[in-house]
Amino acid sequence: MVPVLPESQYYREKEGTDNMVGLLRSKGDSSPSGAAVSGRAWLMLALATVGFAVNFWAWALLSPLGPRFKDILE
Repeated sequence: MVPVLPESQYYREKEGTDNMVGLLRSKGDSSPSGAAVSGRAWLMLALATVGFAVNFWAWALLSPLGPRFKDILE
């Protein structure tokens, strides 16, 4: 689950900029570009990918039944 940041951590940028809303960050928040990613993050990415694939597959199986359900429910 992605943590939800309180609204106070967001601010509106000035008019004319590309971003409407930016995230407030302190100087210590940025991580180096070569930082190692934990194994848990890879596990969550794999789980989300498999979950998406299974969901997409299930909808692909159920979608041909739509016209039949429409006729039955009318």
